[in-house]
Amino acid sequence: MPLEASQKVALGLRLAAACYLDPECCSVVGQGVPSSIRSARAKLLAGASVAAHEVTSDASISTFLGDIADDLESLDAQGVIAEAVIQVRLLSRTLHAGNGDGQIHGGLSEEACQTGLLRLSKAIEERLGAALKNATGFEMGTKPGLSYTTCVTDEAARCAPFFVTGDADISCTPREIALTLFDGEISARALLHIAYTIHHEITCHGLQGLASDAGKPNAHATCFWSEGWMDTLAFDLTQDWAKEKNAWTPLNGPDGEGELWKIHDARYSAAVNIPKVQMDYRRAARAGFRRLARILQDNCLASSQIDACELVKAFTFTAQTHADATCTRLRLLAARLLTVLVGDNPGRRKETELAHSCISFVATRDMALLEAQIDKITGI
Repeated sequence: MPLEASQKVALGLRLAAACYLDPECCSVVGQGVPSSIRSARAKLLAGASVAAHEVTSDASISTFLGDIADDLESLDAQGVIAEAVIQVRLLSRTLHAGNGDGQIHGGLSEEACQTGLLRLSKAIEERLGAALKNATGFEMGTKPGLSYTTCVTDEAARCAPFFVTGDADISCTPREIALTLFDGEISARALLHIAYTIHHEITCHGLQGLASDAGKPNAHATCFWSEGWMDTLAFDLTQDWAKEKNAWTPLNGPDGEGELWKIHDARYSAAVNIPKVQMDYRRAARAGFRRLARILQDNCLASSQIDACELVKAFTFTAQTHADATCTRLRLLAARLLTVLVGDNPGRRKETELAHSCISFVATRDMALLEAQIDKITGI
């Protein structure tokens, strides 16, 4: 659902406060949070609170945000909050152009991408596209394409246990990714929740069968390829993103890594509303993803742990984006893989043969051959 003018403003101000003025990230050891940062953050959050009453149309956005930017500058004689001021002025010039929805590549203008979560989604999609091309040579392109929707809700339960929830529909063209945020204050920790969710929705769902322009069946929450194997890759990619110095990850280092681990582990806990046997498969898929990298390294098929992880990434991306890939076929592929990777003492020979088959698949992209090779290894 398109964001209203007041919702665009409130979300933009809250995101700016989280990116540039979060107390946890701006505290000076032994001194606390500078008064200018505390005052600026309060000003942004107050603006977000009154936007519903004072921003009645797109035409009123520029003046409303311009006044807030002027107030921020008056608080900051030393330029401590300059980045926040720059962001608010950018929003004052651009928020009228979009509504938080749309296809980023091949669709929306740069100005429209400033609304909702489109700017963050754009940065992550471009980064994942580069990772995909580097690992497999495959380019995402504009077809079937990904279209995003930003929604806000005052029902905290919809986003529990975290700040955001995501859904994907890949049965249509372009493929649709819906991101729903709790309508409230955003923290630097919440930014990590949002980044992980976007990584997950693109990596685990949006990329599935991407080499085909056709729509694909949507995976169920019990699909352990999508929600276990692929989610492990999405988590790794989010961790890499969080280690980079950018405005979207002000909370990095051990604190940021710990927050991401908390989110990741929650997806594999008993609190998730899926049957226990399916959760066991999800956990096994996560363990299998890690085990494949270890086998590659132990059998000198990779020169280092980093090289092994890159090979697993290339295999995973190749399978996920394959033109003939569907959630059912990939789930069955995962079941075949797990027979060796987490089976009861499969033996080194089977593990090595499986690893060779996975590496060969990256070059041949012949999924039927890969399935036949694994069946021969397992004796199925």
